[in-house]
Amino acid sequence: QAEAESGPTRSRLASPLILAYAFILVVLGTRALQAPQVDWDALGYAGVVETWSGGTDEEVHAAAYSTVEEAAGPERAAELRGEGLDPEDRGVAYRQRMAAEPEAFVAQLPFYRGRIVFLALLYAAGLLGASATTTALAISLLSGIAFGAVLILWTTRYLSMLYACLAAMIAMKLTGATEVMAMATPDMLAAALLL
Repeated sequence: QAEAESGPTRSRLASPLILAYAFILVVLGTRALQAPQVDWDALGYAGVVETWSGGTDEEVHAAAYSTVEEAAGPERAAELRGEGLDPEDRGVAYRQRMAAEPEAFVAQLPFYRGRIVFLALLYAAGLLGASATTTALAISLLSGIAFGAVLILWTTRYLSMLYACLAAMIAMKLTGATEVMAMATPDMLAAALLL
């Protein structure tokens, strides 16, 4: 009975359509690598990881902004600091204050502490020498690929291979997974774990 149950799984994995779907996931992953999206939250997660490593507010602040700039580039990092943006915009004033005041930056970090699994992965990667933001982008990318893989294996249980692949691709697009897997946030990891 065990062999009979494992047979369909092996044939599903060997299907040319599954290989085509895997190729599509790789293409989506490559696209995510070429256009990473680093937003304000990346600073918060990097900051929390830096607080776990110890240090003064100034050291945490400098390290968080440095790791984000390394991954996002100087232009995006300047936007996250509120440089060159309309000072009348409330969000810009907040960004400028966080960039200028390490104590204020550290004071807003508790909001980001609830994503324990994500933060633990960032911290562990930091112990190995990887930056928090680069690790966050890698987690999103790998989580998106895992999300797609689980989705296709699940849908092939109920649909023919062709329709399962089409349904999985449509689901990846409708759920926003193709965009979220390029973001330095825990969202794609949460979606993959939930699925």
